[in-house]
Amino acid sequence: MKHLFTIIAPLLIFSTAFIPQEKSINEGIKFHTSSWEEVQELASKEGKPIFIDLYASWCGVCRSLKEKTFSDAKAAEFFNTNYINYAVDGESKEGKKLLEKYILTDEEDPRMKFRQYPQLLILDQAGNLVQKHNGFLSAEELIELGNIKNSH
Repeated sequence: MKHLFTIIAPLLIFSTAFIPQEKSINEGIKFHTSSWEEVQELASKEGKPIFIDLYASWCGVCRSLKEKTFSDAKAAEFFNTNYINYAVDGESKEGKKLLEKYILTDEEDPRMKFRQYPQLLILDQAGNLVQKHNGFLSAEELIELGNIKNSH
């Protein structure tokens, strides 16, 4: 019996290392990565506004936003419940189209290399820009940004 305990105890201790922790990197805001058209259709079908994260792979602030803010349980619950969430690389073909439509103004030359990431956009169901933010936000600030849409 003593030998059995010697074998089982370490296995039990080792196996608890694989139990998911309360805040897992796999949790958080669920972003669609399908096409922009599919996201718009889904928003229309579900009657929800759209939250867009326009990021760049080289952007350190974008990575911090993903690791700290988008993984927050309260932010995830708010955005997963109230929005269709869409993440797209701003340097992809689809991302560039969204930048030109929602970020670059007539005064700006769209041929210029765009380097202001992340861009966070709140759109209504019809795809009209309601709110935008450039840069890092805490989870609380992100929820506040999302609540602006809901207060109109």
